[in-house]
Amino acid sequence: MRRGRRMDWWGGNREGMDFKRQSIFILMIRQCTEGDIPQVAGIEELSFEHPYPAFVFKKYLRAVFLVSDENGKITGYIIGVKMGGRGLVISLAVHPEYRRKGHGRKLIEALMEEMDNISVMELQVRIGNKGALEFYRSVGFERKGIIPSYYGNGEDAVLMFRRKGQ
Repeated sequence: MRRGRRMDWWGGNREGMDFKRQSIFILMIRQCTEGDIPQVAGIEELSFEHPYPAFVFKKYLRAVFLVSDENGKITGYIIGVKMGGRGLVISLAVHPEYRRKGHGRKLIEALMEEMDNISVMELQVRIGNKGALEFYRSVGFERKGIIPSYYGNGEDAVLMFRRKGQ
């Protein structure tokens, strides 16, 4: 190596190169733990007009309850249960700062993978929640029907489904 030139570990030369500090973000999908509940409840409050209280999440810890974890920060969650040969999405939410970055898609795919022995996944979404309806269509869910006055305020729900393997 000649003096005056900096050589990197791969033998490259840094002269004239613009290196910017970049962070590495590792997104991990894993089972929710009781210690995750405060962050999950915080995401719930940011995401829904009528959020579930924290104690509800504790009841689902034995279900398929997955969180997206980016470098130790919970960015989203999904809860699913099996009912016979089908699965039901109980709730899905992604922190507003992490939406449209693939976290919701990864949570859906992980849930579908975890739920073996099901043929179809179903969910209900508020008819007025256009963002959620668009998202679920983008990840392969189809509209099955309307459930009139499903929610406490009288709002209808859209029933959606996705066949496993789609």
